Amino acid sequence: MWGWRSSRTVVTLTAAALFVVVCVLPVMFMLWAAFAEPKNAVSAIQGLLLDRRQVGLLYNTVLLGSGTAVLATLVGAPLGFGLARFALPFKNGLRLALVAPAVCHHM
Repeated sequence: MWGWRSSRTVVTLTAAALFVVVCVLPVMFMLWAAFAEPKNAVSAIQGLLLDRRQVGLLYNTVLLGSGTAVLATLVGAPLGFGLARFALPFKNGLRLALVAPAVCHHM
């Protein structure tokens, strides 16, 4: 068990606080700003209604994102399981080759 003075507690609380500041507070502020005044609420609701072009774009985005997630899961889950469970030659080199596109993409 780890208590209040543990480094795990500090890291966990820091991560939770960072998540709240970066993710939760901006969304709460947007909702508050949109619905704070009645006249803003009407325009906010009208802004949520999408026209035909926006619906098509949203459909394409959801389809592309879902397809990418499914394909990445179908490839990555067995590969991760295999790298974790089986003794493979050049395992470290294979891991490095598989993580290189993600690292190089963010440079």
